[in-house]
Order: sequence, then C-alpha cells, then structure tokens
Amino acid sequence: MVMIQKGDGSAEIEGKFGGTIFRHDQCGEHAQAPPRGGIPPPRGPPTDRQKAFRFLLNIVRRCFTEEIAAYWQDYANKHPRKNKKGETITLTWFQMFISYNINKVVAGEDPDLLPPGYELIGETSEWCRRFL
Repeated sequence: MVMIQKGDGSAEIEGKFGGTIFRHDQCGEHAQAPPRGGIPPPRGPPTDRQKAFRFLLNIVRRCFTEEIAAYWQDYANKHPRKNKKGETITLTWFQMFISYNINKVVAGEDPDLLPPGYELIGETSEWCRRFL
C-alpha cells in the first residue's frame, strides 16, 4: 500500500504515478510496473521442423486407425522417458509417434508408420502403405 503524506495526514493513491501503477482490489493496495506491449516476433517462412510436424500430423489424420494408435501406445508404455526433473513419464501414442519420427522427416527420410517390431494386421490406404 502506498501512502502520500499531505501535511499532517496521509491519503491513499490509485492510478499511475512516477512510472508505477497503484491499484486497489479485494486483496488490498498494490504497486506494479505498467504492462508492456511487446512487439510480436516476425513471422518468417516455416522452419524444417515445423514442416516435418505438419507432415506427421497429416499422416496421423490420414493413416492412423485404432490398431496403429494402440501399437504406438503399447510402444510408449514399454519405453518410458525421463523429463527435465528426472521423473519417469509415459508419453501418449501421439507424442511417441511424433518424437520417434520428427528427426527422420527433418533429415529427409520417410517416417515409420508402425513402431519397431510391430506388424499391421488390418488394411490401409495406398498412400499410407509407403510408410510401412
């Protein structure tokens, strides 16, 4: 809470004063820095990684069936990862598919539609067969 002395008494202040905003709400009086309107970063052409992600997302939309998603989820359950804190986590089938294939696509290789060691039992479209 900021008080300004006027002679013998004092008064509460609200508003902007000296580059600081003073406000009052249900929690009491607050002093804060003014909000800064940041300049948005320039949007250039998409990076190779962004293009690879979009390509993999297209594969998920066009090719993934419940069977393929179940294969990737089974693979994810068998191969847990460690996060930045060192905790063991299990990725979702989508996260595992993307993390397994994104570096391959960036390098110019075809992604794998199925995780290693799995075989497709059901049918798939002709466009999707090239990734088997």
